Amino acid sequence: MEQELMKNRIWNGLWIGCLSALLLGCGGGPELSDVEGVVTINGKPAPNVEITFQPTSGGRASVGMTDEEGEYELIYSPSATGAIPGPHTVTIAAVEGVLAPEDTSTGSEMLEGPDSSVSEFAGVQKSVTVESGSNTIDVSFP
Repeated sequence: MEQELMKNRIWNGLWIGCLSALLLGCGGGPELSDVEGVVTINGKPAPNVEITFQPTSGGRASVGMTDEEGEYELIYSPSATGAIPGPHTVTIAAVEGVLAPEDTSTGSEMLEGPDSSVSEFAGVQKSVTVESGSNTIDVSFP
């Protein structure tokens, strides 16, 4: 009798575990795809630009920051990189207060304002599709 009771408890535990995994899913978040690329403005790499991929079906946006060569990688959350697969609206914004190269005469760094060519395209939206897996999506303005 005790063996049968123990057997039932084990089976019940397994069923509850399977049902929980099915309802909650594995990984605890949406499927994400890696996204990287280059942002160019008037044919030139755009450094220090914030690029945002907003899923058109709703959900959390992914954001990246371009480096000196205009290259970016999207971040979904503090613990996850990438973007939700599907169609997205892409926008860029100038980042204010970027550190300027060091002033060799004083040995100090200064803040420089946003690039005016980036500000010119701040309201422009581009449409792209993020595929499952790894993506290289270059975005050019105009």
